[in-house]
Amino acid sequence: MPAEGEKLPLITEMAAALGTAPWEIRATPAAAAKKGAISLQDNVTLQTATVTASSGGRTLRTDGDVAVLSAKWSGDRDLTIGGDTALVKIKPDTPANMVKAANAAANAAAQAGKKAIVSYVDIPNALPLTGLSSTALPSLSVGNADGEFLAKQTSLKLSVKPGPESVYNLSFLDGNGIPADHRRVVDPAKLVKRQTAYHADKTGLTVQKTWYPFPTGLWQSQILRGTTFTPPAAWTEYIGPGDDRIVWKRHVTLSGIDAKGQRAAMTMFQENVFREGAPAAVERWFAGPMHSTAIELQSDHPARYPAAGGAWRQLCSNCRADNTFVPALQWTDGNPGHYTNPYQNSKFFTTTKVRLFRGTTEIPATQEPLAFYPTFQMAPEKAAYRLETVETHAPGAVAGAVNAVLFTLAPRTETTWTFQSHRSQNPPPLGYSCHAGQATCQFQPLIRLRHDLPLDVTNSVPASKPFAWHVSATNSAPVTVVKVQWSADGVTWQPAAVQPAGDRWQVTIDKPGGDVWLRTEARDGAGNTVTQTMQKAFRTHSGG
Repeated sequence: MPAEGEKLPLITEMAAALGTAPWEIRATPAAAAKKGAISLQDNVTLQTATVTASSGGRTLRTDGDVAVLSAKWSGDRDLTIGGDTALVKIKPDTPANMVKAANAAANAAAQAGKKAIVSYVDIPNALPLTGLSSTALPSLSVGNADGEFLAKQTSLKLSVKPGPESVYNLSFLDGNGIPADHRRVVDPAKLVKRQTAYHADKTGLTVQKTWYPFPTGLWQSQILRGTTFTPPAAWTEYIGPGDDRIVWKRHVTLSGIDAKGQRAAMTMFQENVFREGAPAAVERWFAGPMHSTAIELQSDHPARYPAAGGAWRQLCSNCRADNTFVPALQWTDGNPGHYTNPYQNSKFFTTTKVRLFRGTTEIPATQEPLAFYPTFQMAPEKAAYRLETVETHAPGAVAGAVNAVLFTLAPRTETTWTFQSHRSQNPPPLGYSCHAGQATCQFQPLIRLRHDLPLDVTNSVPASKPFAWHVSATNSAPVTVVKVQWSADGVTWQPAAVQPAGDRWQVTIDKPGGDVWLRTEARDGAGNTVTQTMQKAFRTHSGG
């Protein structure tokens, strides 16, 4: 314990991840602490039902592998208990052994040609088993009471939807003090609505969604189980209740297995403070194409708020700190604010090559054997530079970087910038920190390109129809010229129609087909330029 007068943080935390089991957690009511805080936070993820089972006019409470059931066994089934559906009693044992026995019974039922299996523990008041596998056939567990009821029935109706209609991400915080009246009531008007899609341009992948609500100024760790499902998928996410004290650090991990059985994974992040009354919005995770960038913090990012006290800041990249240049370090998808940091997993060099020139003279990268990313030394005086980057998919199944196991789009992107640079004594931009903890840094006048492609959840568009989208081209000076060409093979290029549209540029291609490459050029009023060639930026399909 810190001595009286010492200002050392003391945080005692207790947490439990309960899943779907109907546990009861009890906390003793407590008055607000005079020093520090006595806090309680309830985090709940709920969704509309995707699996419904009923028999004899009774809706059963089931448990099962919802992700696999939705992906592999969606549809309605009229089943016969004791006929095409096995009803199995599981002998009481340890939870792990009971799940093992239920999964073994499911495999045996599949080999016997059954269409489904329902298992329950043979002890009064037993709950449904959690952790069943539905790889071989639909496998559900029910409580003992429902199991005994089913034993007297002959039919079972099973309905499995491809996914939920809505998901509710809820966090309730008692900041200081625990009231005796502790009934959590959800008011839909206080929730923030996001029409959300989880894209995938390959099959056989898995998504795990884990959204951590951190209370500002209180504990700094969370324990959540997350939600797993098969992409592509789309539904409405509700977040809240809106609370200025809660920072939502949202993780969405895309994973897959290569031909050798090796697992590849990559997590995208976004931090937000969701406020009551915030307008509904659209959000697209892993919308193509993936590309490297200097992260652009959104208006609701917690690092932009004084209450954060300097927390949640992101490293300033495409940035100059004194005479040291740091290239773009983050990768993003088609949704502003999403990012991943390959350099934090020592994966920067597996995907990106960077060269910097002053005039025609190449500036060598600083030689630091254990560096997570390259840096370059610039001249103290104002000078003209050329920056060249080549981005590719990481080879093989890797964790923490864009790779061919997870993605097919944009396997190679080449970008060249020309720009003027001089040393700045400005503090870092709001919400950012400088390389090596330096006190001053600023973004360099590198034109930022982002193609806002309205792709479907498979990251594709219909072929042989006009296709239009917007390009964002921004810099410290107004961008005055944007040109776009497209190609189906990277050899023959055709101009796209480009015209200003507010603070963006509208691009239209007449009847694209195949895998579409994009070449984009832009210039700003200060003479800075960018030219980018992206292989297979999006693909087309024959459907309407």
